[in-house]
Amino acid sequence: MPVEPDPQSRPAPSPPSAPLALSYDELPAGSDLRREYHGDGSVTITSPAGEPSVAVRRAAAQRHALTGAAFAAVVIAGILWGVWPQFVRLDTARRAVVLGMLVVVAGGAFLLAWKVWYSGDLDLLTKARRESVVLHAGASGLLIETAGPRGEQSYAISANQPGRISVHGWRWDAIRVPHLKLERPNDPTVLLFAGRHPAELEWVAATLRQALHQETD
Repeated sequence: MPVEPDPQSRPAPSPPSAPLALSYDELPAGSDLRREYHGDGSVTITSPAGEPSVAVRRAAAQRHALTGAAFAAVVIAGILWGVWPQFVRLDTARRAVVLGMLVVVAGGAFLLAWKVWYSGDLDLLTKARRESVVLHAGASGLLIETAGPRGEQSYAISANQPGRISVHGWRWDAIRVPHLKLERPNDPTVLLFAGRHPAELEWVAATLRQALHQETD
């Protein structure tokens, strides 16, 4: 007859490990960001140099669709304002012809504005994505290595003053493309992962806050 083991002799079950709050499913399709956790709870995030992703190019194109439409509307409004007295004297058939021509002009203005602005953003994204980043975050702080158009840079940031981690989208500043900003009170601000999709930047920021035990902004 089998003997049941003494309950006190059984090893105590180990507590389940805390589930990670993030997964690769939260990254846009095609992202090449990589994250590796280590036994001491630290994490290494690697961002290789490359080309702008499909997701960020699509975001740039959609961003300028609205501004292109607004530009086309302003152009048409200006034309109508200048020719309105003559336009109202036209018969119905000629008004229809003029309106058709205005539609063509509006389409051309939209495509021109969209192409110029999108091409400018794509150039900035391409340049920004030439930079590689390796970032290690743990109990001792942050170790950062970057290499690219801005040269090779290294940062060692103490865990006592890791700074404020924030994500910045499209804006008129020093970079103008989405990036991660690490603001420190007594040291220069560090700009990282420029040219990445905002969803990738949020993923990186959440990973860093988790590793550094920071609260979400």
